[in-house]
Amino acid sequence: MKVFIARADVVNSNGRLYPKETLEKAIEEFNNKEKTFVTYDNEQQFNINLSKICAVTEKMWMEDNDVFVELTKIDTPAAKEIWSSIESGTTPVRSISTGYIDDNGKVTDLTISHVNVYAPETKVSWDDIKFRP
Repeated sequence: MKVFIARADVVNSNGRLYPKETLEKAIEEFNNKEKTFVTYDNEQQFNINLSKICAVTEKMWMEDNDVFVELTKIDTPAAKEIWSSIESGTTPVRSISTGYIDDNGKVTDLTISHVNVYAPETKVSWDDIKFRP
């Protein structure tokens, strides 16, 4: 399933700006790794809780300034709990990453670790991003 996860060159409501070239490089590096697990929880952390795995990433790419990821569902309790919300676009899906943020909020040296799905009631949406199935 194709899922929207980010937008380049727009300051989001948490004050961060992800330049397109920074995202392109991070996506290329991410795609050179093995598939990664997608977790379903409300924590932005680098430890993966095995009981919360719901999918694997197939690939990540950009269309214009939008970043998408292809997810494949895994038959787990977590996937059964959240998958319909992912399909409908009602739950946020975001990358978990590290990078450098300058005083103006510009992100560089970005490394994408994995993808996380948040509970539908989680308030992590940004003003400038609309969720899309």
